[in-house]
Amino acid sequence: MVSVTDVRAAVLGRDRRDAVRAGVVAVGLFVVALASSSVTHLLSVSAGGPFQYLLVVVGIGFAVVHGFRNAGLLVCWALVSAPVAGTLAFYTWLTTRQDAAPVALPLSFYGHGAVAFWIPTVLVCGTFAFALGVLTRRAASLR
Repeated sequence: MVSVTDVRAAVLGRDRRDAVRAGVVAVGLFVVALASSSVTHLLSVSAGGPFQYLLVVVGIGFAVVHGFRNAGLLVCWALVSAPVAGTLAFYTWLTTRQDAAPVALPLSFYGHGAVAFWIPTVLVCGTFAFALGVLTRRAASLR
């Protein structure tokens, strides 16, 4: 039988301090993504696009590490979704200020439909990152 403590550990993590630290990292990723999206657009710098995707990969990496150390699924989702949410927040604001905006292509942050694409993508990536971290910890403990 599964106890409440086991469910809480799987959802929020075993150590509250680590979960709070990961939450602070997620907020930092959100702020960096929002600021870099704004600066990239305002300065018309084309190199900012790959940086947005790099932040998503960094968020996934942090989620794998957190899954390994603390095993909190919600925290892993927050770590993966933070850079995506920061970038989407800016581009959604930008899209709503225009008369016409393009339809978003897959993996695009800009255009109508980008949010609808990224929500399930973030949930799947966060779940896989969590599972990879937890399974790696279990495999390491078997040795």
